Amino acid sequence: MKWLRIIAFPLCVVLLLAAFGVRFYFNQWNKISIGILIACGVFFIISIILEWKNIIESFKKRSYKYGLSSSLSILLIVAILVVVNFICFKHYKRFDLTEQKKFSLSPQTVQLLKNLPRPVHIITFFSSEQPMEPRRFSDLMREFLSHTSQITTESYDFDLSPQQAQQYSVNIPGTIVFLSGRQTEKINKVDEESAINAILKVTKDIMKVVYFLEGHQELSIGDTSKQGISIFKERLQKENYAVKNLILANTPGVPAEASAVIIAGSTLDLLENEIEALNKYVAAGGRLLLFIDPSSAPGMTKIANKWGINVEDDIVVDAMQKSYGGDEFIPQVHSVYGSPISETFSLIGFFPYTRTIVNMEDIEEGLDVRKIVESTENTWAEFDKNVVQYDEGIDRQGAQSVAVAARQKLKGTSKELRVIAFGDTDFIRNGWFNMLGNGNLALNSVAWLAEEGQLIAVKDKPEMTAQLPFEPSLLKNFMKFSQYLLPGAIVIAGIIIWIRRRKL
Repeated sequence: MKWLRIIAFPLCVVLLLAAFGVRFYFNQWNKISIGILIACGVFFIISIILEWKNIIESFKKRSYKYGLSSSLSILLIVAILVVVNFICFKHYKRFDLTEQKKFSLSPQTVQLLKNLPRPVHIITFFSSEQPMEPRRFSDLMREFLSHTSQITTESYDFDLSPQQAQQYSVNIPGTIVFLSGRQTEKINKVDEESAINAILKVTKDIMKVVYFLEGHQELSIGDTSKQGISIFKERLQKENYAVKNLILANTPGVPAEASAVIIAGSTLDLLENEIEALNKYVAAGGRLLLFIDPSSAPGMTKIANKWGINVEDDIVVDAMQKSYGGDEFIPQVHSVYGSPISETFSLIGFFPYTRTIVNMEDIEEGLDVRKIVESTENTWAEFDKNVVQYDEGIDRQGAQSVAVAARQKLKGTSKELRVIAFGDTDFIRNGWFNMLGNGNLALNSVAWLAEEGQLIAVKDKPEMTAQLPFEPSLLKNFMKFSQYLLPGAIVIAGIIIWIRRRKL
């Protein structure tokens, strides 16, 4: 009995540590860990029974009273922390303190999640070779679920669940399957944009159609070179648009299914019947996107003029680009804050060889034409293209309008016609599309025309590195203070306190 009294409590501690060790090794409470925990409890009770007299005597001592008081205080603090943690778990809220709100969902994503028309079930198939992806997905879903209750998730190990992977035709580890109604969509990337676009696709039963006009040497959606616009097409398809070609010379008019028609810089003039067909389509509530650079055919200007848009015969020059060693004919531009394509943010881009696009002074009543993209204050509109020099009274200095949007309610109906005209075509080419906000300017324009406001959406947050505003010498002194002086001061203070207590 004496040896049992000696080893009972130490054995209890060892068994407790072993139980938690086994639990964390297998990542769950199994029969072995629970059995060890029960054995720990048994030895704990035995130690109390064998030492109960000593325990009672110990409580009469002042040191034990203070120790018990401290222990109860610690237990109370732990209990408060557990309750607070439980409340936070039930009512999830995260604060993003980064300057660019890098870890926050975009306002458009939040709006879409709050208005999901039906439930969405998400199934993941990650493998053991992707240890970080499940965590990233879990973090993203916590953000999503804080704004909607329509999303449910399910997870499988790609290597250990071949039947489930085969059921959903998943052949690549890291695939995420989105299900809603009869719609299915798969992605292989864990990020906000991919996830929200997949949710959009499976919750929409109607796919909108965008037509690109052909037959006048427009930029080609099938051209994958730097001069083509295949990336523009792919991004539209990614956002759940059907993209088709349109040859008006062979058809009586614009198809009724068209959500928008895009003319990407025609260099050959349109026929009169084609211009008439396009204007008839717009007048009936159609949507038209024009890219009219200085080399575009006059017919495009005719179409723009019909809807209150004036296409200037000039070119925008950016003096600041030249001072930086860049091309003065590639001005920096930005979307106008509060415009239809960027209501709550501003996008920056570069428009090579762009002309100005403004509203006409004398426009039809009810037609609303407004600027949506402009250059910086360091630019001017050069009307003499042979001599690049600002001429007072001839050229126009300051921020220049390079894109406008026109809209008009149709009388007696709920329909509305919409037209957007850009003074540049090059920025949508493959070689320029991914430059800063160029692509998003084009995609957001299509979204506004097709009334897909939720797709005016997820913008990449710029990577910014936080730096201490120190000169090299000050930074060196700061490093000395943090590495030597501050720790040294703490050590010295500790030695002084220890010596003083020894003297008492």
